[in-house]
Amino acid sequence: MRGGYGKNKLFFMVIAVIVGMLMMPYSMQAKIEKKHRENLVEREQSADSAQSTDDMRMTENMADAGTLDPIVEITIKDSSGEVIRASGNGVVLANGENGLCIVTAGHVLDRADADTKVLVGFRDQENWVGAAKNEVGCGRYQIVPDADLAFLFLNKEDVGEVQVVSVCEKQEYDRLTRGDVVRTIGWDEEQKVIYEGELQENWVFVEDFSQYMMAAECVLRPGMSGCGLYNAQDQLIGIACGSNKDGQLVAVPLHVLQARWADIK
Repeated sequence: MRGGYGKNKLFFMVIAVIVGMLMMPYSMQAKIEKKHRENLVEREQSADSAQSTDDMRMTENMADAGTLDPIVEITIKDSSGEVIRASGNGVVLANGENGLCIVTAGHVLDRADADTKVLVGFRDQENWVGAAKNEVGCGRYQIVPDADLAFLFLNKEDVGEVQVVSVCEKQEYDRLTRGDVVRTIGWDEEQKVIYEGELQENWVFVEDFSQYMMAAECVLRPGMSGCGLYNAQDQLIGIACGSNKDGQLVAVPLHVLQARWADIK
């Protein structure tokens, strides 16, 4: 019995050694894979941390740059500083050596005169809601007599870094047709908004304005007169001037704007 037990014990010990040797590669591989996973997670966490740092630096750089949005608000105040006309909108059309030029709807300035002050409110390009306005006085302005347009001129030093609106190229502009996507983008009660609609007419006579204009089905809220009308690529195709209760707006077409701007500059 004892001899049999000893032989059986030896047999099982030999089997255990063999099994252990066979399992060793799998055990080592499991440990290697575990370590690899740990290293991978560590590298991913380090990468995430580095990415977060880079993002933070990028955000800080953007904040340092202080680039102002090309979409602005226009307010008219009397000599005592009281607002005599609620704000309209405008867009930065040019930013050159001679200063900034902003285009808006002409009727936005219908209460401006020698005894009033025209102020242009800028906001940081990265802040779309409730950003503090940097109001700059308009050096001079010119209202166009035969189109609902006005051009405002500001000293570049008074404003700082500001983006210029992206204007639709002539080839793309000439291809605009009924049903194309259009957008109004502007400031509405301390918030930048985007409304999307469809182009109706490229060139139609509008009795209320006594001029040929562009027509679209798109939202234009009170106080947004003078904001840009844009194509699907957010390129300027006109200046929005008014709308009706049915959600139809009219705008001065881009080619009219460009022609009047060429006459002035």
